[in-house]
Amino acid sequence: MTRTQTSLDANLSKLTNVKSKRKTRSDKKPEFILIEGQAALRNPSGPCGSEFLISANVDGVILQHSPKRKHFDGWEHVDAIMPSLESEIDLIKSYGKDVIAITLNTQGMTDQEKIYHKNLINTDFGIPVFLPIDEGMDGIVEILKNKYDN
Repeated sequence: MTRTQTSLDANLSKLTNVKSKRKTRSDKKPEFILIEGQAALRNPSGPCGSEFLISANVDGVILQHSPKRKHFDGWEHVDAIMPSLESEIDLIKSYGKDVIAITLNTQGMTDQEKIYHKNLINTDFGIPVFLPIDEGMDGIVEILKNKYDN
């Protein structure tokens, strides 16, 4: 197995200054390179996902969504309301990228709420939805293999 580390550094004063570094410990190509986003595309805390979408030239997006969260974490005092899931998907598409799966942050949800939101989002958007804490990552790995394995 190839081990790949990807890190992105961002200068808060220059939102577009992103330097990508990659260290591979093998001459083999990794099957997939997953880049962890640090915040929503419109997080008021600073540089966000657009730098990842553009600079890393990603092939697809697995979008994390928190159905019960109303405000950006730590920004409740200025009423920084989270954008809708639909508008986030539309914004990602405007960069020419596809959302290939959605994962749910189920913090504070009952089991019934988890299933309700999973089914609702899947029906509304036609995008596979996963509960990684409850279901594991097998479904996401399957999507990646089906989409990107040649």
